[in-house]
Amino acid sequence: MLLDEIGEMPPYLQTKLLRVLQEREYRPIGSDRIVHVDFRLICATNVDLDAALRDGRLREDLYFRINTITLRVPPCGSGPRTSRCSATTSSTSSGSAIRRT
Repeated sequence: MLLDEIGEMPPYLQTKLLRVLQEREYRPIGSDRIVHVDFRLICATNVDLDAALRDGRLREDLYFRINTITLRVPPCGSGPRTSRCSATTSSTSSGSAIRRT
């Protein structure tokens, strides 16, 4: 599952997401049954999550649950290369750009 702009997620949704990640289940709205889930999560944001954590905008327990591999990608217009060239370069050299925590 891809969650875009995780850094902009309101606190009440952060709590719900954390529960799903920990319990691996959720109850659909209007239902009385529990649904069990098994998925991989990819989060994307342009927000500095360390700063959001310090400012109290991001739950610490959620941050440590989702922060396993960090891949920093420069903005598309930040250099002389085209987006396609940057994407190709990033994918072939991603081993050196990944920080595992």
